[in-house]
Amino acid sequence: MLWREATLKTQTEYTYIVRAYSSYKSPSPESNPATIFWDDPPAAPTKVIVRSEDKALRIGWEFTPRLITGKEMADFSGFNLYRRGEGELFGFFPLNPDLIKENRFQDAVLGNGKRYYYQVRAVRDFRGTLIEGPSSGVASGIPEKLTPPLPPTGLVAATQKEGVALRWNPNPEPDIAGYDVYRREKGANAFIRINPKLITENYFLDKEADPQKTYLYRLKAVDTSPTRNESEFSQEVEVSP
Repeated sequence: MLWREATLKTQTEYTYIVRAYSSYKSPSPESNPATIFWDDPPAAPTKVIVRSEDKALRIGWEFTPRLITGKEMADFSGFNLYRRGEGELFGFFPLNPDLIKENRFQDAVLGNGKRYYYQVRAVRDFRGTLIEGPSSGVASGIPEKLTPPLPPTGLVAATQKEGVALRWNPNPEPDIAGYDVYRREKGANAFIRINPKLITENYFLDKEADPQKTYLYRLKAVDTSPTRNESEFSQEVEVSP
């Protein structure tokens, strides 16, 4: 249950009790009393930024220890961070179990490719009562894998009746979407990708190769991230007629 009181006076102590009522208007015993000391809350943090990482987001912000009235605040205690997903509402409880002491936070173990939204609130400790200030502006980010796969290894090539057969070692990463094969005719300047779509196995048969020409081959690994990170090129192999 949630109830909000918006008419509190500064520098004032308040004590609350709660009672439940039946449909016959019979009251329950009183709850335990909860006492707070109320005063002006902190000002809102500003300039919230979100940076993407693999399955994580780094949130940073700026804050000057002042109250919403503009006065300096001597009892600043930390920050609370709130998060919501696409189409969701910010929850009543913060993301952090303990107050954040610095102007940054890493939100880890998120889903890549999903957008997350954040608000930050400053907290002061006024006579033992934690008073939370208004929210910062909303900032959002999408976790993304930015580290490319390792270059493929073990590339070998052999001329066959049907064309040039290429084999290589499977990449060790679990999120490999496939491979791209590049070919250059000896004497030409540039490598050209020759597979129309990603190769999902560690084998490729180049049926378009001219058996009378010498070729150089190399390949890249591509991962499953939304940005489709590509590895560096593998070592080259040369095939002669």
